[in-house]
Amino acid sequence: MAPHLPPLTTIPSSPQAFAEAHAALAAWVRRRLAEMTGDAHTAEDLAQKTWLAVWEAVSGGRYDPGRAAISTFVYAVSQNVYRHWARSQATAANHMPAIAGQIADGAEHDDGALADAEIVDELRRCLREGVPGLGSDYLHVLGLIAGGATDRELAGELGVAPSTAHSRKREALAALRRHLQELFFTERTGRERKEL
Repeated sequence: MAPHLPPLTTIPSSPQAFAEAHAALAAWVRRRLAEMTGDAHTAEDLAQKTWLAVWEAVSGGRYDPGRAAISTFVYAVSQNVYRHWARSQATAANHMPAIAGQIADGAEHDDGALADAEIVDELRRCLREGVPGLGSDYLHVLGLIAGGATDRELAGELGVAPSTAHSRKREALAALRRHLQELFFTERTGRERKEL
């Protein structure tokens, strides 16, 4: 059994029993996720996802009370929800600097942190407002990528095969990269010519 879980013997096979399980364990789940994430709002979101996954497992017959107590099951589900969130955070954190880095690496004369900040600001603007010549479907793809979506999650969201989702992701990132390179290399080249 997971450490420090409140005692619970009811098996949530009915909505009423599920509500009792939720009442007994909800505060513990939120507190534990808040400790793990360091943020109460994120913990609340993850707790909601945990309870949704628990309800889907219970109502779908995927929870076997003979294998684990409900409190242990909730603990395991909350662990999985937290791991998924942590992976998506790491993926999202890696995407923006990687794209900005690819753009900045191509510049011969870099103004350092200010140039990187300008690129990141433009990248954020593109994610909000779109990339010239790129349709709203691709803006949606870029938003999902920035949120840390994997190819499989992207495919589920778009209702396409993972290979198609991967292709759309590559096209959207290529268009974004072209736009940023054009914008920043053109501006820098013009500035450099004026300075000569």
